[in-house]
Amino acid sequence: MLSITYNPSHMDLNFVTDPELAPRPREEMAITTFEATPYPDGRRIRLNIMTTPFTPADRPNLDVTALDADGEPVGSISVIETANYKLSLTMHLRVPEPTGEYTFKAMLFYDSQEVQDTALDRITLPEDIPTEG
Repeated sequence: MLSITYNPSHMDLNFVTDPELAPRPREEMAITTFEATPYPDGRRIRLNIMTTPFTPADRPNLDVTALDADGEPVGSISVIETANYKLSLTMHLRVPEPTGEYTFKAMLFYDSQEVQDTALDRITLPEDIPTEG
């Protein structure tokens, strides 16, 4: 799909060849991929997040919270008006020796009063730490 919009003060070129990557309207926005993977130290977590593609004028916000087995928050990240639909972030857990099950909850929203989509992932430390080799 090639679209060119002419405006004397602004020119917009869009060379999207895959229909799945065409920007969607705000009401169709969703989290399509959410994965939490611990780094070898067990205190940092890689968060891979992918959303529905969006237009530059409709950039969503994301909040990710990490909860321990008791439901207590042990980490969080906020992304305001992300420019990319694919993100790889690093969260630091605020506990000295992370062990046990952790739940990661991602929330996509435009208005802070209304969450549009959520996604969950769970890991168990130290069992889910990848081994090298």
